[in-house]
Amino acid sequence: MPSFTNLRRKAIAPTNVVMPLVAAMLIIAAPMAATTGIAYADTNCSPNGIQYSGSSWLSSGGVNICNHPGDDSAVYVNNINGQSTLSGYKWECVEMVNRLYLTKGWTTSTWSGNGNTLVNNVPGDLTEEDNNHISYVNAGDVITLDDGGFGHAAIINTISGSTVNIINQNAQQLNSSASITSGSLSSGNAHYDMSGWAGYNVQAFVHHEGTATGTEVLWGVNSSGQAVRYAGSAVWTTQGGPTFQDITANASYVAGVSTSGGAYTYQGSNTWHQVSGATLTDIAVTDTDVLWGVNTSGQAVRYAGSGVWTSQGGPTFQDIASDGQYVAGVSTSGGAYTYQGSNTWHQVSGATLTDIGIVVQ
Repeated sequence: MPSFTNLRRKAIAPTNVVMPLVAAMLIIAAPMAATTGIAYADTNCSPNGIQYSGSSWLSSGGVNICNHPGDDSAVYVNNINGQSTLSGYKWECVEMVNRLYLTKGWTTSTWSGNGNTLVNNVPGDLTEEDNNHISYVNAGDVITLDDGGFGHAAIINTISGSTVNIINQNAQQLNSSASITSGSLSSGNAHYDMSGWAGYNVQAFVHHEGTATGTEVLWGVNSSGQAVRYAGSAVWTTQGGPTFQDITANASYVAGVSTSGGAYTYQGSNTWHQVSGATLTDIAVTDTDVLWGVNTSGQAVRYAGSGVWTSQGGPTFQDIASDGQYVAGVSTSGGAYTYQGSNTWHQVSGATLTDIGIVVQ
């Protein structure tokens, strides 16, 4: 695709403001056969290595941020259905957006466009809200910027009041932010402006399916240990997998613990993937699809990837839960605890519990 290569490499003249280093171009061509030299997501970010580890952002559920420039070769990642899918070219901003959304299962095919034209090709499972019409925001949403050129796209990492904190690939700064300068989320007319990005205007937020409003679907474990999903009209359908003892879900993700303590995530079509590295008695999942659990020693543990579960401190637990953003647990003595970060838990006094749940109101 020689006509597109020059666009991807076109440099933006440096100034004293923060801006993307090169144009963010992603075009879908005819299907490409796998060849040597294809990069796979989150291996080593060759040729210039990892700028920021995926375990360091999005509640330990991000993807690696790669040092730009790359060699402009194609990057492929397996989507949630196990299909090798183009995420972009090393290491443009839209490549990182695609790589995150494909690995999370929020998209299943390449989302094409420049930083400022992704909004013209929003996949059906995502929800776009233009600036001045933004009504909600959650971690993992895409923010797109327009500068009259190729624009920029990045991921909202955390929210602090009226400010969203952003993670960027292919920009002079890893971290940036945007804040509400008029309107409000509750009125559905919030307008955001970037801090320090002169000439770049917030174009839109694109929400992944984990944060969009949708139809509630019940999942459960029946008395035979089968994972089941409610299909309506008093019908529950079995969803395959091993014999389960516990199940949990967020808006887009289902996980379970087998009777032998194995952690599993649902892949669709009655297929489950075993997540190695720990033997659990209970499981929870955040809104960024990060798994938490209680292991057989009663430790609260969080999945860090590659078969590694890290202990998160606190007392000995019997139950753990998440509303999507927050994590809470019940100790073996019945104490209620909420996770504060950095292996620290806060005890909520006043009751002795056996189980816990958490919602945001």
